[in-house]
Amino acid sequence: MSTMRFILFVAAFVAYAVFSLADAAPLTNVSGECTFYPNINITAPDMLPAKFLISSADCCNLCANTKGCVASVYNNYFCHLKDAQSPQVGAQGPTAILQMNVPPAPTTAAPSAGNVVIIREVSCQQSGQCDVTSDYTCVTSVYYNNTCLGNQLRVCNTDQTSIAAVTFSGARCSGPSATTQEATGTCEFVPTNQSYDAHYCDVLPAPVKYATVTRTSCDGSCNSGACVTPAVFSTGVCTATSQLSGEFTIAWAFPTYVVYISYLDVSCQGTVQSSIAEPLGVCFTSGSSNTYVENTFASA
Repeated sequence: MSTMRFILFVAAFVAYAVFSLADAAPLTNVSGECTFYPNINITAPDMLPAKFLISSADCCNLCANTKGCVASVYNNYFCHLKDAQSPQVGAQGPTAILQMNVPPAPTTAAPSAGNVVIIREVSCQQSGQCDVTSDYTCVTSVYYNNTCLGNQLRVCNTDQTSIAAVTFSGARCSGPSATTQEATGTCEFVPTNQSYDAHYCDVLPAPVKYATVTRTSCDGSCNSGACVTPAVFSTGVCTATSQLSGEFTIAWAFPTYVVYISYLDVSCQGTVQSSIAEPLGVCFTSGSSNTYVENTFASA
């Protein structure tokens, strides 16, 4: 290629690039409008497919220009937009980006840095202790504080003494809603449910990713030998299992219990089938008086 032809080629390419950039809708410059938290992930579902961007600042700008976006996660050059700023968990690599112009909910508990707020709702059919280790009918549902699950939202007050339970008419907490207040720390019989119910707000250290949780289910006792193949989970990782209500499950380990979030989707996205907590490190009966379950934990 002659020198003149090469120069003309470069000039044409530059002109095309400039025209293409001018044609694209620029993002508003909102530098300083985000707070960046390295090695923190936000596990709320993505609003849209992740987008490749050059920097975390670009991710901040993209969120600011997307209706309903209040946070984002920048990881491996991809920006994940979120319509919720929680739940947040520690993880190596991702950067959680919170939009600074989103005011916090005034009734939301404000745990110290590195903590998460877990809301547990225990429902039992037989006893007023609300303790699965003494009543196999107990089921513990789990909500992350101020995070939509299905059509319900739970919010702890600042001293963790009560929970605002908001039920919406539409999915993803949309449409008209009704709110009830639930006291924490007491197990009471609820006539409308015909069950003993209790509610708890737990402020706990954020769980670690890639630790190992093993769930063993046996007949007769945890050491009977009549056990199904244990389900082994790497915390924070979507895992196929036949032991829980969903086909695919993410496990998170906390000091005294394990949270299992189950989905039908192979990538653990979309509708949550169940979100439950089970005791950690103790053998207990679950579902029937003859089914024994034990969850164990090993650090990464």
